Amino acid sequence: MDTARDPIDCRSKPFEASAPPAPVRKRHSPRRSALAAVTMLASLGVVGCKPSKPPQWEQGGARLVVLAAHWERAHSPTIIIRGDGTVYEDEDQILFVDEAGRVADANNDPVAILLSGGQLMARDDRFLGQLGVHNATGPSGGEAWLSVLPDGKVVYFNSDGERRSDGFWEGCGGPQMRTCLLVTQMMALRRSQNRSGPRFRIGVGVMMFR
Repeated sequence: MDTARDPIDCRSKPFEASAPPAPVRKRHSPRRSALAAVTMLASLGVVGCKPSKPPQWEQGGARLVVLAAHWERAHSPTIIIRGDGTVYEDEDQILFVDEAGRVADANNDPVAILLSGGQLMARDDRFLGQLGVHNATGPSGGEAWLSVLPDGKVVYFNSDGERRSDGFWEGCGGPQMRTCLLVTQMMALRRSQNRSGPRFRIGVGVMMFR
């Protein structure tokens, strides 16, 4: 039987009972983590003083399996999902993901929720894409703009059918695949807004959403 974790309380950190250990490769930088959180929120258009939450935040959305996994990207820092749902970009914590489809930033502010029908929604009922098991559309809907293949390979599609690979996920087999797809979608949304990644515009894909 599916059981959802308690809704993320914006007054305190979720998953405090199993906080991740300090990174071992370099000393963690709170300033960089704060900047990453602001960048993520700004890219999704949800920075502001008035608290708000995505729809169905309290009751939760799609049921996810959250296990440790990592994405070795081709030209960007590694993305790490820890077993407690914290998501790191290299040493910088950027997101929380829980078993009820909720996504919060590093400051524990609600960012988005994956609903049971596959819709990814942000604050003010903003549609951020449709997610299946392996493929996801962009905010404009239609065909897929990215895919996480069964072997973990991440592929982006542009409007003229060109494909670009961006490394591999490890640890995303079985039901964990959708969690990895959700994190991939969040990073694609940030990159498409920031235009800070490689000069490859993520557009409408060549694979139908499924």
